[in-house]
Amino acid sequence: MDNTLKTGDFHKIKELITPYNLMKCRTNSLEKSLEVNYQLKGLAHGDDGANAGDFNGLAHNVQNFAYELLEPLKSSIMKRAIFEGDNFERIVDKIVEYRQKKIASHPVVYNLLMRRWTRAFYQLRYSSSTLDRFKWYLLNIWTLFDLVLFPLVFALAYVVHKIKGIARNRQDHHVVLILNAKKETFLQKMRDLCKHMIDQSENDRFKFASIIRHKDDVRTNDFMAKDGAKAALDVNEEVCEEANGDTELETCLEMLKNSEQSKSTNSNKTLVLMTDNKTGDWDRNLLRIKQQVKNNRSRVVCVGLGVHIDVKELESIATDRSCFVYLDGDIQREDGRQILEGM
Repeated sequence: MDNTLKTGDFHKIKELITPYNLMKCRTNSLEKSLEVNYQLKGLAHGDDGANAGDFNGLAHNVQNFAYELLEPLKSSIMKRAIFEGDNFERIVDKIVEYRQKKIASHPVVYNLLMRRWTRAFYQLRYSSSTLDRFKWYLLNIWTLFDLVLFPLVFALAYVVHKIKGIARNRQDHHVVLILNAKKETFLQKMRDLCKHMIDQSENDRFKFASIIRHKDDVRTNDFMAKDGAKAALDVNEEVCEEANGDTELETCLEMLKNSEQSKSTNSNKTLVLMTDNKTGDWDRNLLRIKQQVKNNRSRVVCVGLGVHIDVKELESIATDRSCFVYLDGDIQREDGRQILEGM
């Protein structure tokens, strides 16, 4: 049958496509009828000659035959239960694949599809309870509610997002940059990274302070606007007095905790730690300071450079996993944008 359909010879096809031959097919007769109907419609669509109408008429007859195969299921609960078994989903796939709208609208197929789609809600349709009937009608019109409400909810969420963005841009944002470098090369990379970040901070309300620790030297710069903060990274005006071991970081970060600017309730606060090695003696202080910064509604962003960092240590210090950034190789302008997005 398949080979005959491929020839496109209407007279041979008409002699072969009969109810008797369709019932003799090895495959399911209903499925085969759907397939043959689809192929006949394709032949009618591709034939511009006189046979196009004949192919359409034959396809219509095959579809009617498939429709009649479903009729006995109306009166037999047992046959419907068998039809609803494992083969039903495969037949539904064929109905969709071969675009059989008439078969899909058959009462048996329609009710079984409705049962599958509505699942536990199917019994509401036949319930005598007024509440259950109301739930069924609500289920049917819910798509209309969704169609109307979704744009409204989306628009409302967008407006709220924009309002929060405007409010955030109107707030001062104080950022403390901590550069903990063992090697001079990484110190320069940290400075370049800070400059890229400062350049891409579009909001003029950003203020940057820096704490630079290289070898045993700790130098700090107070909060400044963009241009001043960039210049200060190279000048490194010394503010902190030398301190020993565990206390030096805590001494330097008094600026963050005690600054009147950073204490402002209208200010966003971020602590950015850049390091090329394990924090060592800083570890205990960093964890304590992280908690203090968190209590002050601030964020901690950690940036690791090189191969000697302790990733788990930095992840534990950062506010969350999205606030940890690892960089290897040359510093790019996009790296500064990535850190800004984590603030």
